[in-house]
Amino acid sequence: MCFLKKKIRDRFWTLLRGAGVSAPELYNGVMELARAKLVASRDIDGPLDKVSDTRRMAVLDVQLSLDYEPRREKVRIEEAALVESHMRIVYSVPADREYLRSGYPSEPLLAEAAARQLWTWRTQDPFVAVDTLTDILKTGLLDRGELGELTGRQLLLDAYHRAVESEQSSHLDKMPPNFSAGCRFLTFMEMLISEQYVEMVLNSVPDNVGGVSFREAFKDAKICFTHFGKMADATGVTSTAAWVAFVRHMAIMARNGQDNLDCILPVLLWDTKLCEHVVTGVLIQFRRRKQKSTIAKSIINEADIDFFPKAKASRKCTHGPVEHTYSYRPYVCLVMEMGVQVKPHGGAKKSTKIGSGGESYTRPQTPPPMGQRSQPTTPSRIEIPSYGQKHHTTKGHARYSIFIYGCSPTVYRGIDDAHKATYAHLLNSRDFFAEHPRQDLQTLAAVRKMKPVWSGGKDCYHWVERDEILHADEVDLPEEECVLVQVGMN
Repeated sequence: MCFLKKKIRDRFWTLLRGAGVSAPELYNGVMELARAKLVASRDIDGPLDKVSDTRRMAVLDVQLSLDYEPRREKVRIEEAALVESHMRIVYSVPADREYLRSGYPSEPLLAEAAARQLWTWRTQDPFVAVDTLTDILKTGLLDRGELGELTGRQLLLDAYHRAVESEQSSHLDKMPPNFSAGCRFLTFMEMLISEQYVEMVLNSVPDNVGGVSFREAFKDAKICFTHFGKMADATGVTSTAAWVAFVRHMAIMARNGQDNLDCILPVLLWDTKLCEHVVTGVLIQFRRRKQKSTIAKSIINEADIDFFPKAKASRKCTHGPVEHTYSYRPYVCLVMEMGVQVKPHGGAKKSTKIGSGGESYTRPQTPPPMGQRSQPTTPSRIEIPSYGQKHHTTKGHARYSIFIYGCSPTVYRGIDDAHKATYAHLLNSRDFFAEHPRQDLQTLAAVRKMKPVWSGGKDCYHWVERDEILHADEVDLPEEECVLVQVGMN
């Protein structure tokens, strides 16, 4: 089966190379075939409400590289169904034949097909991706420990899709967008960060060396990624790997255990012959902690991971001598702390709780209606601290540092008020408390009092004399979600 799928893909590219002037028509035909194979249906433009969760999951899996809960039999059955009918590839079968090792490898054509299929669905429901992820989460298929990274990848991919659609809007009534064509990096940033704060980001300057504004440094830059590829060693977090990933329209997922780095978005700095010397990256860290970390602990320095090669007396390139301009390559440090929430303000004294599931809530005087979920308040803002709040090195490549706290419409342009709670649910779903059928606050508190796990607060430690560590009723949460742009020398 997997050998046959590879032969089909090879045949696709052979046909395209030999098509000549008829290549565009053939390419569209091949793309429609790939979409039909991916969703296992010829009705690729049909109504969204008729599309099963498995078909939606296949499309998202190609692009986002979903992390499944490995211990459940249901996951094994679902993975086998994806292999059988939705173009998923079997990598290996263990000797005991108890399960499959499968996935969607980096395949630009199939990723483009998935992106176009998702675009078709998004014309009916702009938030189909995040709604589908929450639906899959309810089935127990997703690994809850990786939901922070998955939510971050979804926000990035959604911003990229909207950026491409924006730049190709003049012909969308005649043909679907070509997501493999890429877009301007500045357009991507405008679609990622809310309108309220994007100008602050674009006008920021490096925090480690003197330099021009973000807007000026990346005025000619392009970004292109239709899917995410997982790295297994340290070679994956280098600019050498980044330029190869850019060729495949692929974003980089760092290896497990990589310090202070989860993802890299390759960026082409100048419109010239493509090689390592003209590529940089957005170095990204995803977090879902309730309290924001300090900048000193969170900031990403390219020298710490050897992202750029060490300077040498003579640098060789496949395109000839390296111009001096290429030795100056700005990069972006992006920290997305999506779990940050706020404490309540004003009114009577309230008791703020931090649950084992990670959610923060206020204990009500009367029980809320059955089935009602707690929804955190999320006022947000962007701060630009003045230079001198952190000691920086004053050498190396120019670093533009951005810190985004929270996950709300105030900081991310791709979230609206109606789906703020949906994203919060994704981020809060850490353990079995999120699967409990009754989600009202008092019921969850009753479950915690049975002490399946121990967490700070009265539910577990009501029988102990009040202690500032064990009793978390008065935990100080950040006042506001925010996006922080670290400012340096100008």
